[in-house]
Amino acid sequence: MGDYMQSIEDISSTSTEIRIYEGADGQCTLYEDEPNNYNYENGVFSKIDFHWNDKRKHLILVRSKGNLKVCSHI
Repeated sequence: MGDYMQSIEDISSTSTEIRIYEGADGQCTLYEDEPNNYNYENGVFSKIDFHWNDKRKHLILVRSKGNLKVCSHI
């Protein structure tokens, strides 16, 4: 969760919040790139997979793809 943004000009200094709701296994992917260019076309991005195991109450994060050097959210 994060603040609503219409464009890159709306970036605030607040952080992004990841919420996990118990009750079932789940997964998602966080995608991040540089907001002011097309470097993602050359692999400058990051994909981080989140895997929630509800029975074990265990969250696993796996950097799955990309070479963005700084992940500002985690």
